[in-house]
Amino acid sequence: MNHDLTIIEPQMAASPLDANQQIALLEQELAVLRQEQEHLKTEALALKESSSLYQQAMAAASNGISLASATLPDEPLIYVNAAFEQVTGYSAAEVLGHNCRFLQGPATDPLAVKAIRQAINEGCVGHTTLLNYRKDGAPFWNEFSIAPIHDAQGNLTHFVGIQADVTARKQAELALQESEQRFASIIGSAMDSIISIDEKHQILLFNAAAETMFGYKAAEVLGKDLTFLLPGRYHQHHSQHITTFSQTKTTKRSMGTLDLVYGLRSDDTEFPIEASISQVEVSGQKIMTVILRDVTERQRAEEERHRLQEEIIRIQSSILQELSTPLIPLSDDIVVLPLIGSVDTLRANQVMETLLHGVERQRARIAILDITGVPVVDTQVANALMHAAQAVQLLGAQVILTGIRPEIAQTLVGLGINFGKIVTRGTLQSGIAYAMGQDQMV
Repeated sequence: MNHDLTIIEPQMAASPLDANQQIALLEQELAVLRQEQEHLKTEALALKESSSLYQQAMAAASNGISLASATLPDEPLIYVNAAFEQVTGYSAAEVLGHNCRFLQGPATDPLAVKAIRQAINEGCVGHTTLLNYRKDGAPFWNEFSIAPIHDAQGNLTHFVGIQADVTARKQAELALQESEQRFASIIGSAMDSIISIDEKHQILLFNAAAETMFGYKAAEVLGKDLTFLLPGRYHQHHSQHITTFSQTKTTKRSMGTLDLVYGLRSDDTEFPIEASISQVEVSGQKIMTVILRDVTERQRAEEERHRLQEEIIRIQSSILQELSTPLIPLSDDIVVLPLIGSVDTLRANQVMETLLHGVERQRARIAILDITGVPVVDTQVANALMHAAQAVQLLGAQVILTGIRPEIAQTLVGLGINFGKIVTRGTLQSGIAYAMGQDQMV
């Protein structure tokens, strides 16, 4: 049996480096190591400076900053800055190793505490404002934020807390809230309707009295134009009035100085309103407030009072008329009308009316008209007497004019007054005597 033999020749080994080449290679590696060393020194120095700057920033921060361990039981504090010590009154030595619940007290809101505890349990960001207590027991409002810190592998290692003392702001907010509540209470309990509008006349405020007055809930009218509450005939005039008022420097116009207008209830009934208006500027915007008073009852009372006054005047006028022109019956067919005071056109008509009704009612045959108490008899008075006498004569009665004094007789002659068939006497007594005699002759 023949076998083919393969002859393998040995490879030549690499030639060894000489000493110079080895030295050069080592020097190159050494140079790289030195460069890396310098780079590490630079990074270490930068890290040290960064750490120092970080610590300085933490220490100089105006807000309280704290670090709590997320890996130790009960998340104890491992760092607090100077601001934390200043705000809480506790030193770092007193709080490190403790959970920060020592800041809680009797008025701390448990819901706010629960929100922070939930953020810790979930390893997420949390934010709240709660009432905490300083070392001396003084309360302060703490705006507190918490955020998780993870290592390079993503493991939760710490929580950073940031505290801001917002006591002054919170007190201002509470004072404002109290003021607003007090204002709302006053506005809500006011007996008059109070409505505030902006420069576009849109309703901003509508108190309880306004709800009762107009029959609308506040939610139904807020944002609507104020003319929504007025009859259509007032819309244009009212809008112009409000616009003009807002452009003036006048701050208010009192109730009673504005014209009486009418409001419109939700059931479309109208009612009289008395109003006052004022304006203030808030954040560059003018706010106008109208105070309205339903004067329906007052108007009714005034109308009734006016009616009663007119009735009283009518009754008084009637009484005065009767007193000024009293018709006195002397017998079944003789009446006397004594006049006292001046006689004008109105009274002359009353005299004629009284005489005519009296003669007709009494069926008088003789009417005595006494002018003893009339101070002045001029043409107007004389003509009035003549007309009255002539009217009585038309009824078939005789007229006797008494009280003709000498000066009156002279005046009547001078005026050319002719009394014709009218009997005249100087005194009422003589006139009565004449009438009685005439009565006896019949």
